[in-house]
Amino acid sequence: MGPQTSPDQNSCFGHNNNDEVDEDIANVPLDYGQSESTKALMRRIEFRWHMYSQVRSDEPGVLPMWNNAEEAVRQLNLNDAHRFLKFCLKLWAQ
Repeated sequence: MGPQTSPDQNSCFGHNNNDEVDEDIANVPLDYGQSESTKALMRRIEFRWHMYSQVRSDEPGVLPMWNNAEEAVRQLNLNDAHRFLKFCLKLWAQ
């Protein structure tokens, strides 16, 4: 015969009313719990991505995705990520 479990131990595997929350997870901000420094770095990257997208959209013969920074990040490939990193490093070196 195996070890006996108490009803309290079994409750962690089933429905537990203590797990119920009134807060909708969709309403929790994406940056919840992040430090102000992390938030500032994220804003900086977003700003640089928008700046990079604008620079790319001004180039002749470029794909239309660069006219919209959000669309460009959805269609990002490794070459674009590498070029963006080089762009950021050039800004940092100045």
